[in-house]
Parts: sequence; C-alpha cells; structure tokens
Amino acid sequence: MGTHKMLVFSNAAEGREDDFNAWYEGIHIPEVLATPGMVAAQRFEVSAVESPGVPTPPQKYLCVYEMEGDPTEVFNAMVERGRTGEISRGDSTDPTSVAMWFYSPRSERFTG
Repeated sequence: MGTHKMLVFSNAAEGREDDFNAWYEGIHIPEVLATPGMVAAQRFEVSAVESPGVPTPPQKYLCVYEMEGDPTEVFNAMVERGRTGEISRGDSTDPTSVAMWFYSPRSERFTG
C-alpha cells in the first residue's frame, strides 16, 4: 500500500549553507536515488509559522525520500552504497544534526 517514507532532518555546517544546499540537491539526492527502491525525493526548509506552544525544530532542513519495496532492504542497499563511496557524505553537513526516521503507510491516502 503506497510508498514508504524516509525522513532525514539536518543542518548545514557553520558558514556552509550554500555549499550544503548545492551538494545536497546536486550530488547527494541523485546518488541516493540511484539506489534500487528509492523512487523520489523532495527537500523542505522549516517555515516561519508561529503557533503557541510549538517550538522551532532543531533542524532547518528536511528531505522526504520515497521508497518502494522492503524498506529494510532498500536502506541496507543504500548503506552499502555509502560504504563503497557511491553515496557521498559531503563535508558541509553538521553531522551532529542529522536525524532519520522511516514510516510505512497505515492507511490509504486521503484527499480533500
């Protein structure tokens, strides 16, 4: 039922915002999407929406990847590609900021 999602939250290294965004969109996403089972990616930047009691997230950026097939197998293939250098880590990411979670569909997609 649908595609699985891999959500990756991150920040640029201090003073490396332009380098980070150029690397992420020009190099990293194409490398990740070359992994079998990875079918799409879209980046987001935190919005300046004020909501009482809701804190600003610690990471400025979010990338939502869509995966088809067994998400564990797809992720393991991605890890292996990273190990062999086919997926680069880049040097403009703040490594302490990176957080990643996986989500699988629970229901059909609702639309309004």
